[in-house]
Amino acid sequence: MKNILHEILELAVYAPSGDNLQPWAFRLGENSIDIFNTSDGLALYDFDKHPSYIAHGALIENIVQIAEAKGYKTDVKLFPQSTASDHIATLTLSQSGFVNPPKLPPIKDRHTDRTPFLTKPIERSVIEDLKKSVANYKVNFGLVTSKKTLHKLTDLLATGDELILDNPEIHSYFYKNVRWSDEELNKTGDGMHIRSISPSFFDVISLKILQNWSLTNILNKIGLAHVILFKRRKIYKQSSALGYFVIGEETPEVYIETGRALQALWLKATAHGLSVQPLSSILFLYNRLQKNHKERISEREIVLIEKVSREVYSTLSVKDGLITFCIRLGYTKNINTIQSVRKSPQII
Repeated sequence: MKNILHEILELAVYAPSGDNLQPWAFRLGENSIDIFNTSDGLALYDFDKHPSYIAHGALIENIVQIAEAKGYKTDVKLFPQSTASDHIATLTLSQSGFVNPPKLPPIKDRHTDRTPFLTKPIERSVIEDLKKSVANYKVNFGLVTSKKTLHKLTDLLATGDELILDNPEIHSYFYKNVRWSDEELNKTGDGMHIRSISPSFFDVISLKILQNWSLTNILNKIGLAHVILFKRRKIYKQSSALGYFVIGEETPEVYIETGRALQALWLKATAHGLSVQPLSSILFLYNRLQKNHKERISEREIVLIEKVSREVYSTLSVKDGLITFCIRLGYTKNINTIQSVRKSPQII
C-alpha cells in the first residue's frame, strides 16, 4: 500500500502553490497520508498562512481525485491536532469498490498561463460544467463573462503586478523565486521559470535588468511601474471570463475548502482546453490590511490596495463575505508549454 501512496503523492504535488514554492511535507502510514505545512507565513502575501492553506486544499483535492482513479476512497480529517498546528490533515485511504472508477484528471497538464488569451466566448455547456465542478464545495463561486465588467475587473486586479516594482519586499520576494534557466529550475525543483512569466525575449531582458532594486526605484520615479501596468492590463483584458471564490466564515478549514474547489475547477477547465491565470495578489494584501497589519506596506500602497480592492468588491456586488481567489480564463492559440517542475515529495 505504501507504494501506492508514494505513486499518488508523486503526482499530487503538481498542485498550484504561491510562486510554486510547494509548502508541504508528508508522513506515511500503512494506508494514510499526514500533510504538514512548511510555510513560515512571513511573506507579505501569506498573511495568517491563508494562501498556503489554499495550496494545501489544491493538494488534497489532487490526492482525492488520484485515489479515486486508482479505486480508493479518501477520508479527509483536517487539523487532527488543532488549527494552530502545522499538521494540516490526515487522509486515510480504503478500497472504494467502484466498478468503473473515474478517469485520472489532467493534473500535469494544468498550469498557469500568463500570456494573452483569445477573446472568444466560452461555450454555455462548458460554463455549466465548470460551475458543476465546484457545486459540492462549501464556498461560493461566481463567473463573469460580460466583456465590460471583465475589462474593468482585470484592470483593477492587474494592479497587483505594479506592486512588484513598487514595494521593495514584494520585489525581493518575486525575484527570489524566479528561475532563469532550465538548469536552475531543475536544481531547485521549485519557483517560476522566467519563460512561464513571459515568453517574450524583450520582457525577459527587461525583467533581468529590473532585478536591481536601486535601479527599479529610480526608474519608478519616471513612471516605470505605470508602463509595466499598462502592458499587463492589455494582456489581462484578453480573457473570456473571470472566476472568483467568496467565503463567509473565515477559518483555516474554509481556506482549504477554497483550494479544493479551485483545483477541481482548474482541472475541469484544463480538460476543456481552457487556460487559467490566478489574479489574487492584491486581494491577499487587502485581506491583510483588513486585519490592521500594515507593516512593510507604504501609506501610498495602502491607499491604492484599499481603493482597488473595494472597487473589485463593489463591481462583483460582494457585500457580505470575503473574496479569497480570482482567476482569469480563456482559450489560447499557442499554449505556453513551459511547465513548472516539482520536488519529490518530502517524507518526514
